[in-house]
Amino acid sequence: MTPGRHCGRRAGKTFAPRPPPLLIRNHQVVPDALASPPQPPLGIAAQLGAGPRQINETRLLPGGRVLLYTDGVTEARMTDGTLFGMERFTEAIVRATVAGELPSAPACR
Repeated sequence: MTPGRHCGRRAGKTFAPRPPPLLIRNHQVVPDALASPPQPPLGIAAQLGAGPRQINETRLLPGGRVLLYTDGVTEARMTDGTLFGMERFTEAIVRATVAGELPSAPACR
């Protein structure tokens, strides 16, 4: 996405991978904002007879960020053997956002 290009507009997306990306607005993760129904992996949908991909839309506002990540982040193990988990991950992202530590530019300015 080009910064500023989609501000105040709806951006379409289709995601085959899981987990869904996170939407961060006003230094908070917006729960399930970018969740969508599961779809087959890219490249094999036609072989499965799945039909066309579903396109989901989300309104992007100035200052909003979309964060793509893998399940390897949330399934990482802490030194005591517990999962890092989604709650720790989102808390770390919010702290980094508030501290200005996220490296990428916002999608909208």
